[in-house]
Amino acid sequence: MAQRFGVSQEAVLRRLLTLGRTIQAFYDSKRADFQKIYAQLDEQKEPSEGGPKYHYVVLSQLGRTFSQLIYRAITIDISHCAMSRVS
Repeated sequence: MAQRFGVSQEAVLRRLLTLGRTIQAFYDSKRADFQKIYAQLDEQKEPSEGGPKYHYVVLSQLGRTFSQLIYRAITIDISHCAMSRVS
């Protein structure tokens, strides 16, 4: 169920608790198991360089549609002056 909705198993269990479909004691015991798993995963994790790549950040800030529009304008050689009027 967790994979189907793209969430963690803990999130599904928490939702079941909220809906009254499980009891607090069961949730607490499973949460402890999840915490152990998370700790093991953290130990195995490779050190990160930190943050997303620059082009992903720029694309996120400008938006895919605007970026595609500018790219198309460049490839068909529209002047910079004409491009500035697009936005």
